[in-house]
Amino acid sequence: MFDTTNQSINLGAQGQLTHLDSVNFSYTYAQSDFGSGSGAVRQIKTHAGSLGWSHAVTPTLRTSLTGGATWLDSGTGSTRLASYTGSASLTWQQKNSASTLSYSRSVTPSYFVAATALISDVVTASLSLPLTARLSASGSANYGRNESKVNDVPLSFESYGGFFGLSFAITRTVAATASYSYNRFKQSLAGRVSEFDRQLATLTIRTEWK
Repeated sequence: MFDTTNQSINLGAQGQLTHLDSVNFSYTYAQSDFGSGSGAVRQIKTHAGSLGWSHAVTPTLRTSLTGGATWLDSGTGSTRLASYTGSASLTWQQKNSASTLSYSRSVTPSYFVAATALISDVVTASLSLPLTARLSASGSANYGRNESKVNDVPLSFESYGGFFGLSFAITRTVAATASYSYNRFKQSLAGRVSEFDRQLATLTIRTEWK
């Protein structure tokens, strides 16, 4: 890691077209200044704009779409189109259960290994539902890939993983949660590849006083 100073300006607006449809617009200016040890890139500036639309297909099903673009200045003094960006999601929501499938593409700074601007593609799926009156389950899976948009920095990251959890209401004020997660990470810099995985199991007891 290396020292990083971030600054950003965000502007946005949202409007309701009908009782089923809404739209939004956003603009973000971001600047990242990197300290010693960051490599060849010492500053990154981005201008990002997007237009989004959300629609209620049914009372329990909603879809959202966002499209935009990000322009990048990697310290050269000139701004170029880094990538088209956007997101899409489908959400099913009922009283006690929910599921979501989503995809996003964005431009983000790198804070590890070397300073650069990364194109980030992420796919996520999640589900939560009750099994009995006291027992509920939740799970998620994700895949992400990040790749440098600065030609002098051949850096990329790739990861995938999942999570599963069970929650049980022991009494009205005491609940127990057991969970397990697995993640696999791969990093590549100038042809040098390193990989590792991480597994985590937890047991949590929570109580409330009212």
